[in-house]
Amino acid sequence: MAQPTITELATRTISELVSSYEEKLRKTAISQSSATKNSDAPIEVTADHVNRAAEFLASRFARPRPSKWWIISQVLELVLVAIAGVGGGHLSTDWGKILFVVGLVIAGVLVAVRLSRQDTKS
Repeated sequence: MAQPTITELATRTISELVSSYEEKLRKTAISQSSATKNSDAPIEVTADHVNRAAEFLASRFARPRPSKWWIISQVLELVLVAIAGVGGGHLSTDWGKILFVVGLVIAGVLVAVRLSRQDTKS
């Protein structure tokens, strides 16, 4: 099997990324150490602090970000529930009944769709 060829640019990029990660790891390990030390003791970074920092950084990189759809859906749900609340406060009028029902129904549909999409991702 032939050995892969790594270009000079790829080698530089790898070095830059490793240096950047090392700096983040170093700062996070120091932060971990200072959080667990006594108030009058000097900061001492141990292998345990470095391992915890690496786990923390790995979990941050692996954490999925919510999609724009997810955020928009949640905002719309809140707005629709607020609209339903206004309608619920005026149930003695026709427009209050309409706002109440329409707000709750559409918000319920959005919640159901969002949660069903969440289940398919897992």
